[in-house]
Amino acid sequence: MNTRDLVKIKKIENNFFVLDDDTYCSIISIEGIQFFLMDEESKAVIIDQFKSFLNSLDFPLQFLVMTRYAKLDSYINYLLSFKGKQKNTLLELQLEDYINFIESLAGESLVMKRMFFVIVSVQKEKLRSEEEILDTLFQRADLILRLLSSIGGNPTILEGDELLNFIYNCYNPNEFYVNKIESIKNLMKLIEGKT
Repeated sequence: MNTRDLVKIKKIENNFFVLDDDTYCSIISIEGIQFFLMDEESKAVIIDQFKSFLNSLDFPLQFLVMTRYAKLDSYINYLLSFKGKQKNTLLELQLEDYINFIESLAGESLVMKRMFFVIVSVQKEKLRSEEEILDTLFQRADLILRLLSSIGGNPTILEGDELLNFIYNCYNPNEFYVNKIESIKNLMKLIEGKT
């Protein structure tokens, strides 16, 4: 059984999607924090804030961690184009050294990217309209954004291509690199098993 069999998506909009069982979902991306580099007092504060965050909720959440190999080609190309525009010779030399470092790092070992997500959902009930469901979904997502911001995770709701990429990567866990998907039509073909 694969992810497509377990998570059947019926509809994708700009900032949410609907599963076959009429569950409406919004995805919040969270940046990781360098927890193990913090002193003990800072760690204790983060743990207490996270406990308070969880205890303040009156609805379920799902947490998801994805780990993929990161492709550095586009980043290196960006640095090369930035370097070419430099008028400051010292900055250009520093960029060249940095580019060489990144290329050697990428050549010696694979760089992993760990991504953190919170899945906020609302189950459709027979007496509620789609507007009421979406209001509830976005109120919950907004609450999660505010609470996680206070902890320092810099959360954002996935929209557009970010949401499509998230779904694509969930459906393709065996692909080793973070992939970009360009359009809803291509993703829907993938979801429906037409590709």
